[in-house]
Amino acid sequence: PIEGLFQAYVLTPAQVKSCYFIVVLQTLLRTGPQSMIVFTHTCRSCHVYSELLQRHDIHCVSLHSLLTQAQRLSSLSKFKSGQVNVLVATDVASR
Repeated sequence: PIEGLFQAYVLTPAQVKSCYFIVVLQTLLRTGPQSMIVFTHTCRSCHVYSELLQRHDIHCVSLHSLLTQAQRLSSLSKFKSGQVNVLVATDVASR
């Protein structure tokens, strides 16, 4: 394990997945890490979850392959600087 890294899997029924997602993130942000990365499988789901979080006043940025390089760098910069504390990303973030 890496010092200071918390990883979690939450299994939820499909019909309430979005609700659980919001509640878990809000709880973690109140009580736990100062920042987090949420990985998704597709660019579309990355965008959808990013919009969902923003509607619930969770400041986040997204990072996926449909963004321009400048947009990707901007998202990473905002996340690294602490302007936003949630990065929603596809596997492009691991590169």
